[in-house]
Amino acid sequence: MRQARLVVARASIGGQVLGLADGSLQVAERAPSGHERTVSGTPSVHLDWELVLRSVDGDLPARGVHQVVMTVVTGHRLDGGLVLEEMAGEAAVVRTIDRSIVLRGDGALEGFHLGLLS
Repeated sequence: MRQARLVVARASIGGQVLGLADGSLQVAERAPSGHERTVSGTPSVHLDWELVLRSVDGDLPARGVHQVVMTVVTGHRLDGGLVLEEMAGEAAVVRTIDRSIVLRGDGALEGFHLGLLS
């Protein structure tokens, strides 16, 4: 199973921008069942993803499914600068503890490319 763990630089949940202390995005490729196919007939790839964010304030979204938009660090340039990419998808709030929130992806993760998996 291939996976990726990425640093989240910015995030909004349901339109609410969070002041982040830190955040991470974990993405795992689910093994194809053999029954799922794309239009071209090739096996489809399903990604499971989870987002763990720690906010600098305690104002976190309520349980439920929310649209999540995040800016993620996907690499670095030769000059040392970071490569940032925007990703988005629907995610359900799994739990909140103090200033932390855990969300589990509920479908596609727009902006994520399979080349990030290893």
